[in-house]
Amino acid sequence: MNQSLNIPSHNDLFEPTIKALKSLGGSGTVQEIHDKVCELQSFSEQQQSILHKQGPQTEIDYRLGWARTYLKVYG
Repeated sequence: MNQSLNIPSHNDLFEPTIKALKSLGGSGTVQEIHDKVCELQSFSEQQQSILHKQGPQTEIDYRLGWARTYLKVYG
């Protein structure tokens, strides 16, 4: 895979997710968080279009979902 298409693991998305939430005033919809993380991480359109397995969810959506879940558990 092209190095520029690498997507961080869910663990590596904890900090960007927290930063996104802070910039959104402490909460946001799943879509708002996704958009802000993509902006903060400067994910390319190509990275954002990579599907998780056969889709329809993207790999970024999938990993952000796990990041949000773990952050909720951690409090």
